[in-house]
Amino acid sequence: MGAILDDHSSMDEEYKFVTSDDPDLLANMASIPGEKEGDLVVDVNLNVGAVVVGEVEDVFVRMEYNQEIIELEDTNPNVGSGSCSWWNANPNMSHDCMGVAVVALGPETFLKLLPLNVEAQRLSDVNVWLFPILRQHIVGARLSFFIETLPDNIRLLKLKSAKHMQEGHVHSARSVDRLVCSLWSLLPSFCNYPVDTAESFKDLATELCHSLCRESDFRGVICLSLQKLIQQNKRIKEGGNEASGEVSISQQQAVFLYTSEVAACNLEVLRSSALEILSTLLNIFLKSSKDEGGSLQITIGEFASIADKSVVSRLFKSVIQKLLESKKETSKVQNTRSSSSMEIDNSSNEQGKLYDLAVALLPGLGTKEVDLLFAAVEPELKIQKKAFKALSAVLKVILFCIDFIARRFEDLLKLMFEVMCSCPSSAKRHRLDCLHLLIAHVLKDKSEQMKHEIVASFLIEIVLGLKESNKKIRNRAEEIILQIGHFCMDEDKSGNKENLYNFFIMVLAGLACEMPHMISAAMQGVAHLTYEFPDLLPHAFNVLPLAYLLLQRKNREINKGCLRFLKVLVAKSQAEGLETHVRGMVEALLSYQNSIAKVKQLLEILVKKCGLNAVREVMPEEHVKLLKI
Repeated sequence: MGAILDDHSSMDEEYKFVTSDDPDLLANMASIPGEKEGDLVVDVNLNVGAVVVGEVEDVFVRMEYNQEIIELEDTNPNVGSGSCSWWNANPNMSHDCMGVAVVALGPETFLKLLPLNVEAQRLSDVNVWLFPILRQHIVGARLSFFIETLPDNIRLLKLKSAKHMQEGHVHSARSVDRLVCSLWSLLPSFCNYPVDTAESFKDLATELCHSLCRESDFRGVICLSLQKLIQQNKRIKEGGNEASGEVSISQQQAVFLYTSEVAACNLEVLRSSALEILSTLLNIFLKSSKDEGGSLQITIGEFASIADKSVVSRLFKSVIQKLLESKKETSKVQNTRSSSSMEIDNSSNEQGKLYDLAVALLPGLGTKEVDLLFAAVEPELKIQKKAFKALSAVLKVILFCIDFIARRFEDLLKLMFEVMCSCPSSAKRHRLDCLHLLIAHVLKDKSEQMKHEIVASFLIEIVLGLKESNKKIRNRAEEIILQIGHFCMDEDKSGNKENLYNFFIMVLAGLACEMPHMISAAMQGVAHLTYEFPDLLPHAFNVLPLAYLLLQRKNREINKGCLRFLKVLVAKSQAEGLETHVRGMVEALLSYQNSIAKVKQLLEILVKKCGLNAVREVMPEEHVKLLKI
């Protein structure tokens, strides 16, 4: 019984063994001492599947007794039981045993035999230890069971919490509030491939809409649950599989019941509630001070992707109408002498939220609505960060749908040039997102001359992005540079090593600038290309004399870029290629005294590549101590 049986005949024999040959096995299972106890419970539940309730009821009574003994042992070492020593020593296996019981019986039967007891007068009587087990193992349950039981328990607990607060029992009130959180935390598990979505979601949607309005603390978990329902059904309908990784047997069984027809039926029911849920989410988003983790926006996007186009279009137009009205109000405020900066900031924040809402609805929009959003965004790009964010979202979503970039390429290109110098610093990341997508389109479809002209026009801005303090901006700039490099090598697009070398020279040209900031950025760009494309190594070695000269300028920013370039060159080169450059590198590093730690690090890499003797031969005696011997 140590492994899951693969064929039905062996499973039948196993079942007969459990139910006929040894009828007392299940009843005594919870008190079997030793390591086999947990394995036995797990194997019997997995192999038999749906076991008889009457036979396992005593098992749960014993398990619950053992859990109580364990809790007593935690507080009083003098209280103990030999029968639960294994459970105390192997908490993970004991949880697995209970988890398999949840899967085999289903959460409804399981909770009848071993209830949560949230209605108990004493908080110590509540089986809080069951919550993590239920969260992990509930799959393929009924949504109707959640609707019928848990909301009532939540309301009861909230009344109890309010009563404790009135009586001044703050600690007890907080403990009850934690129980409410634990109950809400079960919702995503009940939304994990439920068996009655088509029959029960309408009732659940009504309950969740009320809770979204009243329970601000639990909007995140509610949104996560709704996202899971939509994503799982969309994936099944489109013929996709569960995400890669370890998938439990119970998950596999639940997915097996989800055919494309079932998923389509579920999505139809979800679609019928989209207007109610979307309206609720939009109103909450506009009224809330912040959307933690973007959960509201993501959920809006998921429902927009499955809702009727007419519903999404209507909601989108109402958002755009509010945006235009807000702009008019802002214009009036700015033209009034008595207007305060606070009023202007409030209007700007409201417009930012409306841009976010318009972007969230993008998955359900058509060509006309996208053009309308672009018209609203265009005049704001010079002053509004959210406008650039909206434009980048438009380009991301529409790139593979209605080819917005192809239709409006000239307008987009002109717009990028016009706002190049006036772009707010806070919007740089979103501007680079736009450039990333525009350049991807240029490299894919335009002529060689246009490719060269457009890349050259924006290259300085992209390379300077490597020096931004914001990590996301730096990463995006690096992605664009490497994207262009890969395209230069793409044989399907007439790419070759010569094209890559020409682009390498374009980036390298930044070293001719007098600004230390630009020199450092160009050196980092060259380092990124050298690291990504080994074919550039011979050309990168030709840059070494210039790097040595730049290190002598004693400029911290330039030196930082040069050291990164040297580090990449040493790390990516073979020992044979480095031998002729060891002396020059060592001399250049020893002349740089601003960061002994970085010098030591580079010397260590050189030693690993070329050997200690090769480095020591060219090292002055007074600096040998820098080598770790």
